[in-house]
Amino acid sequence: MTLHSTNLPPIPADWHDSSQFGDPESSDFVSELDHTLRALSRVRVPMTLYVVHTPRTPHRIALASAKSALERLGPVGSLAEGVIGFLFIGPRTPSPRSRGNFGDVIARRLCSAMRDHGVDSAACAVALAALNLWSDEVAGVEALAGDLMHLARPQI
Repeated sequence: MTLHSTNLPPIPADWHDSSQFGDPESSDFVSELDHTLRALSRVRVPMTLYVVHTPRTPHRIALASAKSALERLGPVGSLAEGVIGFLFIGPRTPSPRSRGNFGDVIARRLCSAMRDHGVDSAACAVALAALNLWSDEVAGVEALAGDLMHLARPQI
């Protein structure tokens, strides 16, 4: 497992209990994330869990933008109020045709989607933290909770 960025607010060990966050969408995403992790636990596939923070954009708009921009690439949803999770399953290195690393691609897609949802370009601030892992190293959401607790809010 490789951990990038240490600038997200700590996520409690019981973050998979969405009642703590008061966001019903959190439960749906965490359930989907857990199902995906368990389904892939018997094969070795590179995965990256991105934690996305958009401090200048209301959470509902940021979440809707993230879903429209990233959903076809992998599960995306709310981990906590103000924090969005996105699981990318696939290679960690950018393709020769891409511009920059995958985190940059995610940020550009998200900003573009936020502008489509009426967010001013000046308010489009996206901070990412990434947790790189292999699918056979993680058996479910509980296994990630300890690693995610060490992440802190990304700086813009």
